Amino acid sequence: MVEIRTPTSAELSGLGSLLEAVSSDGAEALSEHKTVRIGNEAEVCEVVAADDGVVGYAQAAWHRPAAPGDAGHWAIELATTAGSDVGSELVRSVVARLAAGARWVLWARRDVEDEVAARLGLRCTRTLVRLEVGLPLAEAPLEFPDVLVTGFRPGRDEDAWIEANNAAFAGHPENGAVTIDDLTRRMEAEWYDPEGVRMAWSDGVLLGSCWTKVHPDGAGEIYIIGVRPDAAGRGLGRLLVVEGLRHLSVDCGASSAVLWVEKTNAPARRLYGSLGFWEAARIRSYEPVG
Repeated sequence: MVEIRTPTSAELSGLGSLLEAVSSDGAEALSEHKTVRIGNEAEVCEVVAADDGVVGYAQAAWHRPAAPGDAGHWAIELATTAGSDVGSELVRSVVARLAAGARWVLWARRDVEDEVAARLGLRCTRTLVRLEVGLPLAEAPLEFPDVLVTGFRPGRDEDAWIEANNAAFAGHPENGAVTIDDLTRRMEAEWYDPEGVRMAWSDGVLLGSCWTKVHPDGAGEIYIIGVRPDAAGRGLGRLLVVEGLRHLSVDCGASSAVLWVEKTNAPARRLYGSLGFWEAARIRSYEPVG
């Protein structure tokens, strides 16, 4: 009989087998945001479904308020090989451990998670689209006479990056309100490369950046890209996308790249489409009704 409960330290240490089984379809089992927080009791709430071994895991991670008037929210993800019945119980259990009345959302990247959302009577509130493109691009890198593109300089550029990023993503539930602790955690990741953070400067002011990463299989990704609002409308977004893809192709040897974008972000999707990106997958965010 499957038991839903707080995981032991040994079960958390052995989650790799479950996550590997769930990701055998080619999609990640959990987002990076959740994966790096497994076992971090100060930041997340976790439960497991256990039978002869762990057959399911759910995590709720706190996202700070991203805009005035926002109360913040818990983002829940699950990974299970036991179907939507167990998945639903995992979500119910983790929600029951949150503060009464706390806002929460469930992210789904597989059919089983969509089925869980339906069982719980949730409504879809956001859709993110995964786009892919082959490399190298046919389009040559762009140049602006008053813009200097550099890599990230650790120990010097942290404040500038945080300020520009938070301006670009003001109010965004995941990418807004980034702190130095958030940035440091990302810089400690195995894949982090300061040269992979392509930064556009003008007169000493950071206008925007394109943070890239390379996956273990060699595929590239535009991880975070943003232009501060007061620099928008100049074509800097295209400059940064093309520069990021150039870095992935020429400097890192990647033959393809991916990125995630809001389904409703029509300007960004037009830009990416003009560069040859095509839709490869979608993930959805669900919330309780009412």
